[in-house]
Amino acid sequence: MNHATVATACFLACGAAALAHPGHGATDPETPLHYAAEPVHSLPLVLAALTCAACWIAAHRTKRER
Repeated sequence: MNHATVATACFLACGAAALAHPGHGATDPETPLHYAAEPVHSLPLVLAALTCAACWIAAHRTKRER
């Protein structure tokens, strides 16, 4: 099994576990506001976006150096 398959399975399993516990946060869990307002959801999204941006910048810097 390759690393991408294992990583995908881990990410999917973590998402399912997060949905399994009721009562986290003060907003309705079925609305987009819940995902934007609750740090347990918004911080990983922000960190993922920052990681993607950093990788994109690093890739373009590498292309310019060639």
